[in-house]
Amino acid sequence: MRRLGSARLVALAAFLLALDLRAAEKKPAPAPLFDVTLDKTAVALGDRVLVTYSARIPRGAALELDALVSPKLAPDAERTPVPSDAKRESPSESPGDKGPVLEFETPAPASLKTVKTADGQELVEWTRTFPFAAFVAGAIPIPGPRLVYTTPDGEKLNVRPPSVTLQVSSRLPGDQSPEALRPKADRGIYIPSRGFWFWASLVLGAALLAVLIWALARRRPKVETTKTAEEPPIAPSPEFLAALAQLSREAELLGDDPREFYSRLTHAAKRYMERRLSLPILESTTLETVRFLRESGIDFPSEIAPGELFGAADHVKFGKGASTRDEARRYLARARNIHDHLERRQAEIEARQAALAAQADAKTAQVPSQIAPSGHAGAAPARLGPAPSQASSARNPSS
Repeated sequence: MRRLGSARLVALAAFLLALDLRAAEKKPAPAPLFDVTLDKTAVALGDRVLVTYSARIPRGAALELDALVSPKLAPDAERTPVPSDAKRESPSESPGDKGPVLEFETPAPASLKTVKTADGQELVEWTRTFPFAAFVAGAIPIPGPRLVYTTPDGEKLNVRPPSVTLQVSSRLPGDQSPEALRPKADRGIYIPSRGFWFWASLVLGAALLAVLIWALARRRPKVETTKTAEEPPIAPSPEFLAALAQLSREAELLGDDPREFYSRLTHAAKRYMERRLSLPILESTTLETVRFLRESGIDFPSEIAPGELFGAADHVKFGKGASTRDEARRYLARARNIHDHLERRQAEIEARQAALAAQADAKTAQVPSQIAPSGHAGAAPARLGPAPSQASSARNPSS
């Protein structure tokens, strides 16, 4: 039993010794060495500066940017910057409300270049440039950015390049704070006066422009505006008869919807009566039309009364009543009878007016004329004097 226990102890000791040897053989990957360069070592406040980091890494390794770092301001009044791990993305980590010391721009991607060492080993030269501007005067430390180094075996290490110092000078006069400086006095702006050649060229240009416009206006062809004589309007009777002739042709092809036919029939009849009688009938209703005719003393026989024609048309147009072709022909005949009746009436009225005018002319011709003597050339023309009875009454106003 004792021999068995001692054997187990020897085996366990040998196993632990092997693990220690393997751990001793596995060495950690070395971190890359960085070189830092500044394109300017002394600048003024707000000037653009380029800081370049470069390193040689094995093939299969990689370097990635984790965060850019800006130094914090010291809380004292001397505004001495001190290094810090504050990220550019978190400027609120700076003490107080003084803001970040460095303002970085978006950097360009890293450049990779394969190089060979003196012993023939191939390495990759990694280079990346970061532009920034400093906004604090003094010796400003530029901390290296946070990088993640990935070894060829896949192991990740956090690395940082070394810091460099940048001398930043203020744009203000030395030994003076911004609060003690007075604003500079306003300086007047000198505006030179316009010389002779300026005004001369301006007048010449205006004259040339006027001549050009005049020449273009003369070359433009004149448009002769010829006034066309307006055609005399058609008399009421021929216009109405032409409309009835067109409606007669449409009545032979009357379909299931006769509303359009009766609308045109009543429009033609009312337009004829309005023009012939000088009454506002075209835009009036049926009742208003009948009232206008009655008040004007215009009578129609019962068999051709316009009220029946317009009432039947209203029944078809607004009541959606039906109508046959025979009914359409009958109402067209009634419209012609209305035309004939009004034409006869107007002819009789015109004949009576002509007879009365002839009688008046005859009476005027029987009145003796008084002709003034013409003793010399240019005497006043003869004029008709008043009748004897009228002359006596004119001389004696009291009669």
